[in-house]
Amino acid sequence: MDFSTVCGDARKGRGRNVLVKLEERRKNSTGPLPLEVDSVSNKIVGLESKAFPRLVGREVALHVPGHHPSWANVPEQYEHLILTKLRHYYQLDSHPKLVAISIAEMAEKYKTRKNIRLQHFREYYKNPEDFENAVKNPPNELNEDQWRLICELFTTPDFVQRSKQNSINRQKMKFSSTTGSVTMAEILRQKQGKGYIETWKECHTKKDTNTFINEAAKNKYEEMLTTRNSVPESSQVSELEILRKTLGERRGHQRGVGRKLKGQSSGRRSQPATADQPDLRETVVELQKQIQTLTQQMSRERREPMDVEMNDAAPTQPIRPQPSRSQMGFNPMGFQQPHQTPTSFQQLLQQPLLQQPLVPSPGMLSPEQFHSQMYQSYLQFVFQSPNNSQ
Repeated sequence: MDFSTVCGDARKGRGRNVLVKLEERRKNSTGPLPLEVDSVSNKIVGLESKAFPRLVGREVALHVPGHHPSWANVPEQYEHLILTKLRHYYQLDSHPKLVAISIAEMAEKYKTRKNIRLQHFREYYKNPEDFENAVKNPPNELNEDQWRLICELFTTPDFVQRSKQNSINRQKMKFSSTTGSVTMAEILRQKQGKGYIETWKECHTKKDTNTFINEAAKNKYEEMLTTRNSVPESSQVSELEILRKTLGERRGHQRGVGRKLKGQSSGRRSQPATADQPDLRETVVELQKQIQTLTQQMSRERREPMDVEMNDAAPTQPIRPQPSRSQMGFNPMGFQQPHQTPTSFQQLLQQPLLQQPLVPSPGMLSPEQFHSQMYQSYLQFVFQSPNNSQ
């Protein structure tokens, strides 16, 4: 694959090198690569902590039109396209949060790309009469027609007002991180045993002098220490909770912690792997039994003509146009919602096989595809479960 299509300066050159190495790792592997997830910050950590966001950024830049106000307005077909490309490189279905993390990363990269292009636009646009001149000077990766649509977005009243408000909000930022593209989650992973408070301090100190980036950061750190020292030893208050309490939260982000995924409560603690949750173990066992039974059924059907009843069980559905996420309920985990969903997963399991909306006819799929569909049904239940929405 030619990575030269992503233009830019030295920073983008480093990004291309990261992607070249990713391509080599994928080529030398027998399948998609594993991803390590920090379930608190909802960030990728470990070997792929740099390659994953840069791959998402490249795909967003290459495939997604830039004239939409936000990622929520982008037609969903682009989301599916990028998820398909990511699945070539990574095991996105190995962890229940990975699809949601991928979508959140797309939204973040789309916003970043839009801001970069806005700065380019402002170099040529000072007054309304400068519009055509700005249109005639697109960024290198865009043609004039593509750039015109983006310029029109930048001059709409709603965008101008939102841009002014964002500028005011940025001025209110008291301190910024000094670790560049390395996330706090990755630093925590690299330095096992180091707590959240001390890691936050490291992210807000100058590396050459080991002093805080400003007085506000120093004051926040001291406030965290005071809170921690005042908590009784018997208390269950964690450093993570102290961090949240001291720094506060803003929409879609927990300061000092990381992003909140769609549908995730701001106060929700990180969850263990779904298979380890006691209230779901019986469901997992039941699912495994069904998979085994239906896999045996598939083997028989591949040796015999398919019954007419089985043909009628899974009628072909026409493909409908893909609306944007702002035109429909957003589904953060990327699952296709059925028209009628049972009120509980146990009810779903108890239904006759040919009536289960989330379980396809086994004769229609390969064993691998069928196993994947069953797993997706299980994950959908997990994230609709009341225990996971608290």
